Amino acid sequence: MATLVNEALGVVFVHIPKSAGTSVTRTFEAHSAPDPGTPLTDAERQANPRLWSHWVQGDHLPGIEASVAHNVGMQGGREKVPSFHARAVDLRHALGYRRFDALHSFTFVRNPFERMASTYHYTRDNDANPHAAMCRVLGFEQYIVFNCMLTVQLQYDWLHDLNGRPMVDEVFRVEHMAEAEARLGARLFGKPIRFVHENQSTNARRDPSTSWNAVPEWVIDLF
Repeated sequence: MATLVNEALGVVFVHIPKSAGTSVTRTFEAHSAPDPGTPLTDAERQANPRLWSHWVQGDHLPGIEASVAHNVGMQGGREKVPSFHARAVDLRHALGYRRFDALHSFTFVRNPFERMASTYHYTRDNDANPHAAMCRVLGFEQYIVFNCMLTVQLQYDWLHDLNGRPMVDEVFRVEHMAEAEARLGARLFGKPIRFVHENQSTNARRDPSTSWNAVPEWVIDLF
């Protein structure tokens, strides 16, 4: 699922990968669709003449790919950021400062180790992912080393501009979803909501090798 913008409601959801994005997206789209309870399809978003009255995926924003490329280039091209997971800095560049700053931005962060384990499971179990085979061969311990050395994607990067200044108005923790359900529900829909728990990772329960206790101390220190 993706970073989302809803200018009618005056909000932007900055989706940090593997941090409850699917649950948030499905819940918000169900509350905003023409037929309540039915999320919009990609085709409906593109064809709907009132597009901006609904949630718009980050990768559908005009200029978002150029904005991502510009900002990654400013960082020395050290990583690839998919446009559908556009960061706050990318959204502000694409929308324009005044337009972005007029929106209430929010995001969810997650315990970093749980997020790493979730990413490992998602990558390993998804045959379409180019790193799937590598994950199956390396195992979780070696995957952490690979990620820390070569493919670092800090949650911090989704929250701050290129000078380290915070850009997101409201940051919730995945582990405290009830707080977000109450506050976001009241702001957006005038009542509490319940997030759909999709793609919920069980991590260590699925595979004991992805628990803290199974990872050597030197790997934890590196992480």
